[in-house]
Amino acid sequence: MSAGGSSKVDLGRAKSVGEIIGDALHCYASYPALFATLTLAVVVPYAVIVRLVEQANLIGGTRHGALAALVLVLIEVLLVGPLISALHVHAVVELGAQRVPRVREVFARGVRVLPVVAAAQVVVAVSAAIEDQRHQPAADRQRNHNAASNGNIAVKRDGVAAHSFPGGAGKPKRCRQQREKCKDDQRTHAADIGSPCSHS
Repeated sequence: MSAGGSSKVDLGRAKSVGEIIGDALHCYASYPALFATLTLAVVVPYAVIVRLVEQANLIGGTRHGALAALVLVLIEVLLVGPLISALHVHAVVELGAQRVPRVREVFARGVRVLPVVAAAQVVVAVSAAIEDQRHQPAADRQRNHNAASNGNIAVKRDGVAAHSFPGGAGKPKRCRQQREKCKDDQRTHAADIGSPCSHS
């Protein structure tokens, strides 16, 4: 592989995120064919396998379909992603050592370290899943608490009164009836006092 530009990459010191991204772009620009070849050499066979499985109708609602889907996911998580990462890292290491990366040598070294990279990928995935499960119960408890709080408020159909407890729903109505009864008694008493029969 011949370089399209300067291949000097300083790997001997700590760098900021911006410097790392800059070095990566510089490597891709200097050796576009190398990194494209490394990526396609892994992705294309996997895409062919997925296509063949789909054409054979192996993915479906049956037990065999579920097993086939699981196998494809495991291949992607444990092989495709980690292998591409390992190949790219070793290519960058070769550039940092001022050597021209060769696809065969990079592949050989990438395959040797694949178990380590795959294990790291699994650890990251499991850690993310555990963290997600840790936050899920708290969110569920908050939703249940909000639902229970909203359910304790009973609103009258006419919109006149709202009660914090269902047992107190009849109190305003009874008070209104008592007030009306008192007013009726007062009117009746006043009418009796003013009636001619009451003075006879």
